[in-house]
Amino acid sequence: MASAPKASAQYVLALPAAGYGEFKSELHALDAAHDATGQRVAEMAWRTTEKPTTKGVPEVVREHRLVVAHDPDASQRRTQARRDQIAELVALGQKWGGRLDEQDAGQRRRGRPLSDSGAKARLYHAVKDASLGHLIKVWLPMPTPAEVLAPAGGPPPAGV
Repeated sequence: MASAPKASAQYVLALPAAGYGEFKSELHALDAAHDATGQRVAEMAWRTTEKPTTKGVPEVVREHRLVVAHDPDASQRRTQARRDQIAELVALGQKWGGRLDEQDAGQRRRGRPLSDSGAKARLYHAVKDASLGHLIKVWLPMPTPAEVLAPAGGPPPAGV
């Protein structure tokens, strides 16, 4: 009995594919062909084209094997955890905004007073530390930290 030739993998990559535009059309076709409510593993061909760096050299088309695994339960857990992190960041911004409003009204607290730019910088770093900078854009020219959160890539909040 003849054995099938062994193919070696160039690389294996596990990532959330929805964040990569190169797979967009393939993922839409895959979603249309499968039930979105259950776990699934699917395989498809993915073509890439490499542009030459020198003139006169033709483009190189490579075909890769794309394996997609989807677990809706794990996806829901990650989505809920991300929403909880965003809610914590919004609460933090509102807390610092309230503290700035109290300072403006003349109330004093122990320690150094909070400045507008300091509160915005703290919120900016909190968003970056939570690794949510790709989802949340901190608009630094806004008047208070409670108003600086907006979806990344979307329009700035009113007043910018």
